[in-house]
Amino acid sequence: MVLAMALNIWFATCGLTGSVAGIGRKLDDFDRPEEIEKALFWWWLGQSAYVWVVTIARLSIAMLLLRIAIRRRDSVVTYVVMSLTVAVGLPFWLVLMLQCQPVREFWQRTGDGYCIDTEYIVDVAYLYSATACLCDFTLGLYPIYLIRDLQITGRSKWALAGILGLGCVASAAVVVRIPFLPNYMETDFLYATSGIAISSNIEAGLGIAAGSLVTLRPLCHRLSSLNSIVGRNSVPVTTTEAMAPKLLWTPVGQETGDQILDQKVHSSSLLQSRPRMLEREGTRRKVWKKAK
Repeated sequence: MVLAMALNIWFATCGLTGSVAGIGRKLDDFDRPEEIEKALFWWWLGQSAYVWVVTIARLSIAMLLLRIAIRRRDSVVTYVVMSLTVAVGLPFWLVLMLQCQPVREFWQRTGDGYCIDTEYIVDVAYLYSATACLCDFTLGLYPIYLIRDLQITGRSKWALAGILGLGCVASAAVVVRIPFLPNYMETDFLYATSGIAISSNIEAGLGIAAGSLVTLRPLCHRLSSLNSIVGRNSVPVTTTEAMAPKLLWTPVGQETGDQILDQKVHSSSLLQSRPRMLEREGTRRKVWKKAK
């Protein structure tokens, strides 16, 4: 997940720089062709980073589920999701990167090279989006089945299932992006594909957040345990002050009048009980001699 976060920084940088360069603007708003080339270049870099971010995030969440999968059949489902993610994500990335020959033809548009038909790219994007939805919903709902046999409280089960189920939120961004995919074929490319760029950023961010929130559960558990310990050890001030004369010793020469009186009473009680103790000891010795 750390690698996905690092790539997401690169993806966000491409989106922010591209928006400044011209992503989301109409062609009539540009003054020079060089500005269009710069915006298309950042779009090309951003779409390459997007595929790697979401793919690594899904693999990270799937590897987390493998840790709580007890039975072998439970692990098989997770491995299938990981295989689908790689099998569809890698070809989709290659299509996006190599759709034009030479590659720079994507942003220069000089006419010296060629690009594959955008309808083919949209079809591949539909296939990728359908697979992404399937994998995300599986990673979001499958933990509910996995944790049902864990030896934890019901409250912890629901909390863990809710955190792991946040992957379904990321799949919602994929569903929202599907209606925008035909805009990839529009002539006014930078303006028409702004919805695709926004939904892709949301999907990547939600996927990383869903995979990272699970790691906060031990921290929350430790903080709650610390609060309970502090609550048990805290004692009211009045109680402590009331117990202080009984628990603390006072240096010689600094006793109060009440303390001196208590010491005298205690000493007199010891003197009065001394004869009784001696009498009982003598009786025990006599009984012991007779027994011999």
